[in-house]
Amino acid sequence: MSGPYDDIFGMPRPEPTGRARMPIRDRAAQFAPFAALTGFGEMIRESERQTESRPVLTEELAAALNESLQHLQETIDEHPRVSVSLFMPDTVKDGGSLLQTEGEACHIDAAARILKLQDGREMIFDDIYAIRILNASEDT
Repeated sequence: MSGPYDDIFGMPRPEPTGRARMPIRDRAAQFAPFAALTGFGEMIRESERQTESRPVLTEELAAALNESLQHLQETIDEHPRVSVSLFMPDTVKDGGSLLQTEGEACHIDAAARILKLQDGREMIFDDIYAIRILNASEDT
């Protein structure tokens, strides 16, 4: 079977005149893939990331939370260790995530509605869903 390029098959590869041949590594770099849509991959991953909606406190849970906060206020000078369930709003999209954290409570600012922990963390009352005061035997 013959084709239109039969006359050049078997001929030596032409050598450049007046300049050196480009190294293979540099030639390969010319054909390396590039990101035509810079940041597009990150946008796709962000859109796929799931967030939870803010839960709504029932009257019973709200009453239990208020009771826990009152009891904590009475014992705050002892810096009790607490377990706090709270909602952390997402900084990028609607919703957020439910978290569980522990620490030593050191101050309740009723006017600003903030619970402060010894390590500097501050939690807004509106984001807190449950508080449990841990006994020394429950510390891990």
